[in-house]
Amino acid sequence: MGSDVTIGLRTAEGEVIAARSYSHVIDRILAEADFVTPNEVEFRGLVEEYRSSKGYGPLPAAPFGSGILFADFQTRTIYSFQSIAFFPAFTKDSAVKTLFKSPERFDIYVPHFSMVLEFAPRPTGDYRMPDIVERNIERAADQEGLWKAAGIETVPGTYANWNDGKEEVLARAIVPRGDFLALMVDLPGWSMITCNPRNKAEVSAIYDAFAAGIPLGADDVKAWEDFIAELE
Repeated sequence: MGSDVTIGLRTAEGEVIAARSYSHVIDRILAEADFVTPNEVEFRGLVEEYRSSKGYGPLPAAPFGSGILFADFQTRTIYSFQSIAFFPAFTKDSAVKTLFKSPERFDIYVPHFSMVLEFAPRPTGDYRMPDIVERNIERAADQEGLWKAAGIETVPGTYANWNDGKEEVLARAIVPRGDFLALMVDLPGWSMITCNPRNKAEVSAIYDAFAAGIPLGADDVKAWEDFIAELE
C-alpha cells in the first residue's frame, strides 16, 4: 500500500472526483496533462483511467497510502503531499520518454523549468546514499537553452535504445545524458500546498485548508481522519 496514492481534482464547475493510483502516475501527470494552459480535461482523463481500472478504482477525496495529489481547477491550487515522487517535475526518465513520445508537451513546460535536483558527489569508496541538492537555473525559451542553463549534456537517441530495445524505433530526439534526478517546474498561476506526508501536525494543517476549500462528504472526512490517525 505504501506506493499507492490518491489523485483527484475539483473541476472548474465544482465536481470532485478522486482515484486510487500507483506511484508511476506522478511521472505521467505533466507528460499527459497540460497544467500551463491549463487543460483540466487531460488530467481528469488520467484520474478517470484509474477510477475505472481493475485493482484501483474510486476513492474519497482524501490521502491514501503514500498521500495525495489533488488539483483544484477552481482556485488553481494543488495539494500535494506524498512520499513517492517529485512534483511538479520531470524526472530524467519521464523527460526522456516525453521527448520521444510528445515533444510538444515537453515544450509547453520549457519556459517554466526553474531548478535541477541532483545527487551531491561522494568521495571515492563512500557508498552511502548521496544527498540531494537543489540548483536554480535561468529560464530558457527552448530546449537548447534549457539544457545549456541546466549544464546537462545531450545526445541523439532513439526510443528503442532508451527502452532496452524492446520496441521498434518510434522516434528520434535529442535527450539528456548525465546523472540528475529531476527538473522542477514552476506552474504559472498555481499555488502549491505541500508538507511532509508523515508529519501529523503538518498533514492536519493541510486537511484544515483542504476542508475549508473543497466540499467534503462523510466518506471524505472519515478517510482524512483515518489517514491522520495512523500518523505518529
